[in-house]
Formats: sequence, C-alpha cells, structure tokens
Amino acid sequence: MKTPNIFEISSKELSQDAFFAWLIRWGDPELKDENPNLFKAAQDFIRFLIASDEEHEIERARIRRQWMGIDIIAWITTNKKKYLIVIEDKLNANQHGNQLERYKKKVENHCKEELTKKNDKLTPVYIYLKTGNDSLRIQKRVEDEGYRYIGRMDVLKVIRKREVENDVFNEFKSYLEEVEEETNSYKDLSKVISSWRAAEGFYIELQKRIGEWSEWRYISNSAGGFLGFWYNFKEIRENVEVYIQIENTIKDEGGNIKLLIRLKSKKGKLNEPEELIKKLNHFAKKHNDIAKKHNDIAKKHRINIIIKESVHRSQTATIATVNNAFPNEGDNIDIDEFVALLAWLQDMLGEFAEDYKEAVDQGKTS
Repeated sequence: MKTPNIFEISSKELSQDAFFAWLIRWGDPELKDENPNLFKAAQDFIRFLIASDEEHEIERARIRRQWMGIDIIAWITTNKKKYLIVIEDKLNANQHGNQLERYKKKVENHCKEELTKKNDKLTPVYIYLKTGNDSLRIQKRVEDEGYRYIGRMDVLKVIRKREVENDVFNEFKSYLEEVEEETNSYKDLSKVISSWRAAEGFYIELQKRIGEWSEWRYISNSAGGFLGFWYNFKEIRENVEVYIQIENTIKDEGGNIKLLIRLKSKKGKLNEPEELIKKLNHFAKKHNDIAKKHNDIAKKHRINIIIKESVHRSQTATIATVNNAFPNEGDNIDIDEFVALLAWLQDMLGEFAEDYKEAVDQGKTS
C-alpha cells in the first residue's frame, strides 16, 4: 500500500510556502550541527536562488511569510553581499492582476529606505517559483516582469543532490517526483484524457516541438470546461483568423480529446459567407485525397477532415473536425506522428487562408 504523503493531502500553496521557508531557514549556520546534510541542502537551495557559487559563504538566513503580502521574503547575508529574496510561490494557480509589479515596487522602496536609514545595502532577488505546470507564454510574461522563473525540475535538481535524513524534506521531494512522473505520462492517451497533469504534459511537449507561438490553458464553459491548446493563426480577411485547436475534456473516468479547425473574429461576431465553407471543403477534399494516397500517417490512421455545414455566429466557432487524429483509448500517442499530422494540417490551412484572402481582396466572396 502506498504510504500517505502530507504534501498530497495538504495540496495548498500555504503548505508549499511553509516548506520553502523552512528549507531556507535551515541554511543558517547556527543550525549546521543539528542536521549537517539538511543544512548543506538548504545552503544549496539558497545559493541556487541567488545564483551564486560556494565562494559566497552564507553567514545568516532569516525568513518571513506574507510580509507586505509577499509569500516568502528571505534576508540572506553572505561574506560578499546582503540579499533580499522575494519569492512568489505558486502550486497550480497563476499570478493575477499586477501582483508581481506591485511586490517589486514595495521591495525596491524598502531597499532604498534601508540604504538611507541604516546604510544597509540589500540586493533584491525576484523569484517566481511554480511547482505546477505552465505554458511558455506564462513563463515569458513572468520573466518580462523582471522575475526569474523557477520550475519543478529546477527545484528537484537542487534537492536531489544530497541524501538527507529528514521526513519533511523527503516527503516534499517524493511529492514533486510524483507530480513530474504524472506530467510525463502524456504518451498514454488514457492518462491524457483522465489526468490534468498528463494533459498538461502533452501540451508542454507540443510547445517544445512546434517551434512557433502557441498557448494552452483551461477554458470554463457550461459543459464543464476543457483544457485547450491553440496555434497557427492565419488571417483570412480583416479581423478574422483561422487556427488549430486541441480540446480536451478531462474526466476521471476518461474524457474526450478533439483536433479542430476554428475561426476567430477580433471584432464582433463572425458573419462569414457560404463561400468560406465551399472553399474549405475544396481544400479539405484535396488534402484528404492526397493524404490517403501519399501520407503514411494519414493512411495508417484513416485521418479525415470533416467540414461543418455552416459557421456559427459568435466570436469564435468550430468549422471542421479532424477525425481519427488521436489513437484509441488505451493506446499510446506517437508524438512524432502527431506533430507530423499537425504540419500536414498547417499546410492545408496555409493554402486555404492564402486563397480565401485573395478571393476576399478581389471581391469574389459575398
């Protein structure tokens, strides 16, 4: 029987905040002899946060939680500098509003005051620490705001360095390893449609391989919501784009994942003429026929693009579904094959978008 893990049971950010604050506090030299390996692991973590080598001898480590609303603040004194480490700690949620900017301003003002009043120069270090999964867009946004993004694997690389005899330390390491393992189980389709972490892992892997702008996140709707992935936006007329979407309705007993072609209006509702459906049908038939004869992946999985009869009048709408894009439940997803399928679909949509845009410019659509 699997033993219970406190960090799985108490899967809240406050528990994680407490662990990181606890670990930093163990990096203070006054605790050196209490548990030498835990002390060294804590110093490893502090040096990782301040991006320093062992020449920076850590002389003092103090922490506070929720100081000025910030999750964790650490005052670190080394033989070379004094640091004020700001940690915005996230489990699964993302930042909201101008949270990071506000914290940064507060800390910058505090550092100026300390220098003026006490002649105490503090070097601020801004950390966004996330042990859940994030899209590349979220990571870039954090970095653009002047924070260093630290993910789950970054933390694991540090805390795996040493054998530490401490239940709290090892429970947290075990918890992160389980999250990582589940995220990396994305090749199993049954996992992808039943586990949020595996579903996120699938999208993370796609973002690495696609090589162009893409985004994924949860979308709430009246049907229960889904985890969506979007990319390959092509303009077909002013303020209207066609794009590729993966829609995954994740359920414990197994959800449903679909590969879709959709339209998006940047201004108002879609109001596309019948000509759009006719042209898309033409390109879909052409590519379906070519694929059946010459595309090994399309032939193997009997992939077929099914076009809708009309375009729903809303800001976004599905206009086609790619049948058999995913294997049967219980089978593995071949990532290389799926990326090749997406490339085939991109080619078709690129041709369609160019042709339709040309027709619009020439006034050949109603």
